[in-house]
Amino acid sequence: FGSSRQGRQGGRPTPAGIGAAMDGGPSVPGGEPSAGDDQRFLQSSSSGEGQALTLHWTLGINKDVVGGVHNLSDAESSDMFYAAAHTGVIFDYNTGVQRLLQGHVNPITATAVSKDKKWIVTADTGPDSMMVVWERESGTPVKTFFNPHPYGVHALDIAPKLQYLVTLSAPAPASEPPAQTGDQGGKTGEHTKSVEQECQYISVWDWPADKETPVCTTAVGTQDVQTCVLFNAWDTHEIGTNGKRRVFFWTWDVD
Repeated sequence: FGSSRQGRQGGRPTPAGIGAAMDGGPSVPGGEPSAGDDQRFLQSSSSGEGQALTLHWTLGINKDVVGGVHNLSDAESSDMFYAAAHTGVIFDYNTGVQRLLQGHVNPITATAVSKDKKWIVTADTGPDSMMVVWERESGTPVKTFFNPHPYGVHALDIAPKLQYLVTLSAPAPASEPPAQTGDQGGKTGEHTKSVEQECQYISVWDWPADKETPVCTTAVGTQDVQTCVLFNAWDTHEIGTNGKRRVFFWTWDVD
């Protein structure tokens, strides 16, 4: 990342959270896993064979996901997308049919849809967090990033030209114990390690590439938790983030 510019904002933050949902079974996805997945994604069958319970319908929505409802409709479909607990939902509001994107082990806290409406991205916050890119038409996961950030993803966006994703890491939970350091580090060492643990990060990912790590990442130098991130629609190498009191503008490039 290059330099960032900081502004002021008077709005309120939107915390990540969970809406009410009816989840009828274990978290299993709706399609084939991408290469390198660790068996967490299993192909679901319409008959539910081999599963104790099969999820057919969800009620509710994760209301605290920033920009969590997406219009997928076009001349041929009347679909919308949103998250309900651990599940992504493609809902046809004319027929009432739901297609369920399953696989997350934590409630989904961030979503994005590509400009052409062909790709859906979901991410969660918590232990064993994941970020998944789905093909909208088939509901198949085509790329999975395991543990993209230590505590998961707080917000994300997909670039207009599709190649890149940007994520904001979730801040450390309030119940997380402070960082443990050795006696030789001294107070300065303890303070530095604690700040690194609590610091929020912004990362850019080249999701079509055969790579599991971000192309660039840097710390967000503020205690004002950033709750939203967006690419510049005209220049992918410019990114904006905002929190309760501050707005940051970022530039980045690949060496």
